[in-house]
Amino acid sequence: LLGIQNSLPTTGSLNIFPNPCHGGQNLTIETNGMNGECDLTIMNNIGQVVYQEKVVATEGAPILTGKQMMLANGMYTVVLTGEMKKHTARFIVAD
Repeated sequence: LLGIQNSLPTTGSLNIFPNPCHGGQNLTIETNGMNGECDLTIMNNIGQVVYQEKVVATEGAPILTGKQMMLANGMYTVVLTGEMKKHTARFIVAD
């Protein structure tokens, strides 16, 4: 069987710090390899969206800085989706 792959290129990266963070406080996310308007989504470890925002990405510059989010302890996935690219990274929230 032949399939059609319908995914976006993932070249580049996301930098998330601090990691681990305390309760999602002062979370900073930067991107390398993506520019322009993007959708930023943060999901918990069971795939529920806990945060979503449209952002403007500039390579090497923070797209989210010092954001105060009250997140429970656990692992979270950040997905940044642009017009032609998709970046994914994980971070941990711990007390």
